[in-house]
Amino acid sequence: INHKVKLFANIYSSFKTPTLYQLFDAYAGNPDLKAEKSSLFETGAELFAGPGFRTRLVYFNRNTKDAIQFVTINPSTYESRYININRQKNEGAEWEGEYKTGSWSLTANYTYTSGKTISSYDETGSKLNSDTSYNNLYRIPKHVFNFSAGMNVTKKLFVRADLKTVGKRLEPVYGAAPETLNSYYTIGVYGGYRFSKKWSLFLDLKNITNQQYFDILGYNSRKFNFMTGFTLNLP
Repeated sequence: INHKVKLFANIYSSFKTPTLYQLFDAYAGNPDLKAEKSSLFETGAELFAGPGFRTRLVYFNRNTKDAIQFVTINPSTYESRYININRQKNEGAEWEGEYKTGSWSLTANYTYTSGKTISSYDETGSKLNSDTSYNNLYRIPKHVFNFSAGMNVTKKLFVRADLKTVGKRLEPVYGAAPETLNSYYTIGVYGGYRFSKKWSLFLDLKNITNQQYFDILGYNSRKFNFMTGFTLNLP
C-alpha cells in the first residue's frame, strides 16, 4: 500500500510421521499410529515509515490433531504404548523492528508463544478421568526478546552491544512431571577496527556477565567467552 504498508496472510498444513521406534518397538511400538496433522494460520502487517525505519507484527495460530503420546495402558503391569490421543493448540505473536540513522543502527524483536495440550492422559502418561488441557510447550519460552545497538564511532571503528532475554521453559522428564528451567539473559559486545581496505581486526565478547543457564536440562551452556581475529582482503 503506497510502498509503505504490506499486509499478508498465510494458510497452510503440515504433518509429522511417527518414528520407526514409535511404530515397531517391541515394548511400546504401535504400527497403527497415524501421522500428526496440523493446520496453520498467520497474518500480519509490515510498515516502512521513512528511510531507515521498518517494523513488522505477525500473529500465528496452529492446531494439531492426532498428536502422539507415550501413555500407560495398564498401571498394574506398567504396559505402555504410543497412541494418537492429543490435540495441541498453539498461538502467539512476533514483533520486529529496525532503525538506522546517521552512524547508529538499532534492531529489536520480541516473540510471545502460548499453547496447550488437550488429552485424557496427564504429562506422565497416566490416565485422567476426563480430557484436560495443560501447557506442554517443552523448551519453548513464552517470552523471548532481543535487542542490538550498533554505532560507527569513526569511519574505521564499529561497536555493537547485544542483549538477549529468554523466559522460563518447561523441560520434559521421562515418567515424571516436567521441570521448569529458569529465565536468563546474556549481554555481548562486539568491536571491529579497519586499518585499511585490506586489513581489519575484530573482538567479540559473549555473555560478559558470566551467566549460567540451561537451554536443555543437564547440558551446560557457555559462560563468558570471546573470539578475536583479523581479516585480510586480497585484491
